[in-house]
Amino acid sequence: RLPVDGNECPYVFTWSEDRSVWATGSGCSVFYNASLDGSENTSMTRNLDDDTFEIYAIRDIEKGEELTHLYKSIDWRSCFTDLKALRDKTLNKLDKERAEFAEYWADHSAPTIEKMM
Repeated sequence: RLPVDGNECPYVFTWSEDRSVWATGSGCSVFYNASLDGSENTSMTRNLDDDTFEIYAIRDIEKGEELTHLYKSIDWRSCFTDLKALRDKTLNKLDKERAEFAEYWADHSAPTIEKMM
């Protein structure tokens, strides 16, 4: 637990339900980056009472692939304002690409009974 304001310092984790206590990671956890497109490959379980946490893979991770996790506090911590804007821009671009993909395949999909009649 650290005497810092995690709203201003991006290098700490939220360490209480009321968002008033902050802690730092250990080992490699400080090198994990935020997933901005919803494809994080790790998840964290916080054990607040024991002052411990576990980070584990949520899918197979390729050799050389960046380790990422979901920054749950990206929406409300002021130190992540720029990161949130980048995430929102990334997600908007992905939503547009998905919509274009769906629209294309709606027009170019295999024939169905309904289309043949």
